[in-house]
Amino acid sequence: MKKVFLFILLTSCIISLSAQVKYTEAEKNGLRGPVKTVRIITTATDFRGLLDTLFVERIEEYRKDGQLVMTRNIRKKTDRFPSGHVVSTFDENGLRTQRESFIEDKETGVAKKTGITFFTYDEQKRLKKETQCDSLGSVIQHSDTYSYPNKDTMIQDTYSKSTGTYTITSKLDKWGNEIKRTRKDLLNREYKYDDKGQVVSWVNKEKDGSKFIAEYEYNKEGDQIREATKNYKGNTTNSEHTFEYDEHGSWIKKTKILKNGPYRMSEYRIIEYYND
Repeated sequence: MKKVFLFILLTSCIISLSAQVKYTEAEKNGLRGPVKTVRIITTATDFRGLLDTLFVERIEEYRKDGQLVMTRNIRKKTDRFPSGHVVSTFDENGLRTQRESFIEDKETGVAKKTGITFFTYDEQKRLKKETQCDSLGSVIQHSDTYSYPNKDTMIQDTYSKSTGTYTITSKLDKWGNEIKRTRKDLLNREYKYDDKGQVVSWVNKEKDGSKFIAEYEYNKEGDQIREATKNYKGNTTNSEHTFEYDEHGSWIKKTKILKNGPYRMSEYRIIEYYND
């Protein structure tokens, strides 16, 4: 269970840091053109008929520079997670300075703040620190501090209220892509990219010789169409993604099918663009 949790946490951090270097948040989410708002409807179908269809609605608002300002989740046919929204604040350089999270009472719809995250940057506008706090902004729940001792190295010092402190060191190529990530006695991961800077595979090596492997394929628009993973026990999961696009090149429907599982997930997006 610890390995699975670490895999999810580190993968999300990697995606976040890579996007910060190369893409706007709109582009990272497969959006093209001057996107203003996106309404996303997600459904999940169990081919065995054992589960009800999951219906989740998500609304996103973007600035003209592609930065994500606000998200709001509305969940239907499930009470597992409450509805809520996230609001970001930016400085005059377009850098996110804080992000506030709220949950909404399912009876009254009244929003309650659950946490706030602060962001600071160095002189080169690189992320220096990300601090997640309680709703009052006073008690630190989690923090990541970044340093850049040279052009091909990034060091991430992480503190978590639940797991303590640890350090992750990343090696970067000349384009800023992360090619190796290590954490003492726990993590040793290497990445490969295509000529467009997209991750095509990564391998996580354990001290006992076991590996976690992930491979990706993309279409000509740069959207991921296939994902294959092999975990530490040798179990393999394959999924395929198909897309439909609008006239701007933004995908408006994505279908994910687990090749060796019973699920199919579909996302539909209704996109509004800025007029000027």
